[in-house]
Amino acid sequence: MAAELVRLKVDVIVTLYVPPSLAAKHATTEIPIVAIVGDPVETGIVSNLAHPGGNITGVSLMASALAGKSVELFRDMLPSARRVGVLGHSTNPVFAKAMLDEVLLAGRPTGIEIQPVVMVRGPDEFESALTTMVSERADAVVVQGSLAVRPLVDLAIKYRLPMVSTTRAFADIGGLMSFGADGPAAFRHGTKLIQKILQGRQPKDMPIEQPTKFELAINLKTARAMGLAIPDSKTILGARAGNIDSRTATKAQHRFKKSFAPIRLLRVSRLLPSFATESARLRRADHGGARPFIGVKRSSRLRSRNDAIAE
Repeated sequence: MAAELVRLKVDVIVTLYVPPSLAAKHATTEIPIVAIVGDPVETGIVSNLAHPGGNITGVSLMASALAGKSVELFRDMLPSARRVGVLGHSTNPVFAKAMLDEVLLAGRPTGIEIQPVVMVRGPDEFESALTTMVSERADAVVVQGSLAVRPLVDLAIKYRLPMVSTTRAFADIGGLMSFGADGPAAFRHGTKLIQKILQGRQPKDMPIEQPTKFELAINLKTARAMGLAIPDSKTILGARAGNIDSRTATKAQHRFKKSFAPIRLLRVSRLLPSFATESARLRRADHGGARPFIGVKRSSRLRSRNDAIAE
């Protein structure tokens, strides 16, 4: 837990996603924090990307904004879609609200109705949630990243309900589609920030890093199981590339810029065990309230606390 790492007087606290980042922020104003998080401004972790101030820096995954862009992906890939549902994680309400705000915003210009919105605590509520989606005639569903687990994928195929999440592992384990920042690159950025802090840099002087590359992964096996015809690469990338990029550095202008960052289209036809297994391992504690914190000492020893993950 964050308080325990503070007591241990670690040199840097590294947090993954919103709940542990907020917990660390509330636990200390002195120990540097490197937060790898969906949207640090919208969720109140920092007030400004360019000048985070205080003892926090990190990497923005732009997860809520990319969830909004997923609505546009559904419009391009499923022209008949008129209603898109949202499946959120009630154990992480701060990020769930930020994600929902972006999805609602994206729905207006596309003419797609965003309904229903269902919040769940864990896998035992998936069946009821998908029953609601089907009964309320959702054509597709945007899924919060921390819910990208196998039980949900199996039910999505059972109900033939197209789903997208920002987590790459979602497509790897059988979800129809994932659209998000390059995860490994984000962690590499985080590692560089840790190194700079251990070399004497102050977090307040280190801007929050933003993604420069994004991945759109489509599981072809799942698409065939749902009877979906996936457009060719040029159609998909041509429709989306001009609208994707890193965000501006101020809260007032926290929107996408006109220029675009590269999107890499991945067509997933088989399970990728190493990535999917690791992601599933990290998420196993999701629904029991676990939060991952890592305390870094200059001796390079790591003290880890797996008590939460959610985004």
